[in-house]
Amino acid sequence: MLHHPAPILLPVAKQEHLPTLVGSSETGARVLVLEKVNADILLFALSVSHSATGRIDADSVRAILPNDESLAGLEAGHLAMACRAPTAREVAERISLMTRTAPAGEVARERSGPAIIDGTTPAHQAVRNIVADLAAWQAGDLNWSEMSRSLLVHGAPGTGKTYLARQLAEAAGVALVEGSFADWQAAGHLGHMLAAMIKCFDESVAKAPCVLFVDEIDAVGSRFGSDQHGMSYRVQVVNGFLQQIDRLARTPGVILIGACNQISRLDPAITRPGRFDQIQQMPLPSLADIRRILCKGLADALPDNEVDSLARAATGKTPAELDAALRAATADARRQRLPMSSDLMRRHLGIDWPNPALLRRIAVHEAGHALAAELLVPGSVVKLSLSDRDGRTERRSTFVELTVQEIENELLILMSGRAAERLVLGTISGGAGGDRESDLAMATGLILQMDRELGLGHNGDGWLGPADMHRLTEEEKQWVRAKLSQAMRRSENLLMPQIDQLREVSAVLIDARELLGSAIRRMIAGPDREPLLDLN
Repeated sequence: MLHHPAPILLPVAKQEHLPTLVGSSETGARVLVLEKVNADILLFALSVSHSATGRIDADSVRAILPNDESLAGLEAGHLAMACRAPTAREVAERISLMTRTAPAGEVARERSGPAIIDGTTPAHQAVRNIVADLAAWQAGDLNWSEMSRSLLVHGAPGTGKTYLARQLAEAAGVALVEGSFADWQAAGHLGHMLAAMIKCFDESVAKAPCVLFVDEIDAVGSRFGSDQHGMSYRVQVVNGFLQQIDRLARTPGVILIGACNQISRLDPAITRPGRFDQIQQMPLPSLADIRRILCKGLADALPDNEVDSLARAATGKTPAELDAALRAATADARRQRLPMSSDLMRRHLGIDWPNPALLRRIAVHEAGHALAAELLVPGSVVKLSLSDRDGRTERRSTFVELTVQEIENELLILMSGRAAERLVLGTISGGAGGDRESDLAMATGLILQMDRELGLGHNGDGWLGPADMHRLTEEEKQWVRAKLSQAMRRSENLLMPQIDQLREVSAVLIDARELLGSAIRRMIAGPDREPLLDLN
């Protein structure tokens, strides 16, 4: 072999494994020492192996990958198996799972303290920081006044707010005291309710160091709501709660965690700086989180490709819904003495096999929202997600100064899903309508608020109070219709020059089921995009 002029490549694990002749400098052989696998190397490799264009959503893939130390510890066989996944994101998800489940002594490390809090949201990171601060305080390395002592978490029911508080107590190794406004109100009339509240706070002080978790804070409402019924009761309950929060601020050793579904219903004094050190949203789980939950619950009952398909179809489900479906499907399979199957899981998750036409319409609708938001408020889109029956566009608030222009921009963004359907598909659906949280409901409410409460409509400087949808005048109905029609027309004018990007974003969303804002911004960026000066 050495007599042939062709180059010879000898890969070895360690340089000392090289034959003496080859390793000698006298032979002229070059010895190349390869770097251990890290995120940058892996991202470059995936852009070559898993993309026809050489481009992948590097930001979202990097967010899923474990740290470089864990990557470096993976064996070549593990990497090869992971890279058999069809997309770069799925490769990253497999690698992440491998580093979490590797046998002791390989990659995974025994977790304690903040490490047992498994989640990637800002709320999870805030809890990890609290655990670390509490440990430092207990060791005498940190003053109580210097540490983060309270957190308010808000989000949809079932997203894991209660579980997060329990994880905090477990990670910190301290007692957990739980209370809720519903439990306190069940004690009886106002005096009994306040006594139950105070008793709960007293218990937390007695058990310090501990975590006090107060759920359903939004149940009592606000002292400044438009509903005057029971106002005296709400005032006294909110005042009593504020007094107890202030009391804990002066009591070392008690970490306060509050939770609510709708932060907009809270009394402003509760969210005012100084009451809760941090306020974080608990979002719906990401695709990677859903897959992780399913893998943990299913163990090895289903092959990877079926778990991947289930995770994609379950986008938009809460952790509580996933957990309930896993338990119900497992029990069903056990009772019927049948193996676990995708069909069984789908039935308990309440998801059907996807309808391609519906999936495309939802994707186009959400892509319309995302593109309009990025064109009008650059950098505002956080994430797009798509399930078999629904879609979601997560974005930062449009409002800074609450000017007419900001409100008009928000109206365009709200109507842009409907506009995108018309531009790409030729027809519109009722997807923009529905309940009070729908696009049309929010756009209608914003128009009426602009006119009746903000002094920015055709009522001039007048304040007429919140609108009653059942008692709108004919003039108000005509005003709303005119504003919605104008916003729809301007949304179509905004998106028409971007129709190719609209199709691209929707197609990628159908395939990936989840897109970060950074990926969308790369799709719509470029020198060919001209500024949109006239939307009328």
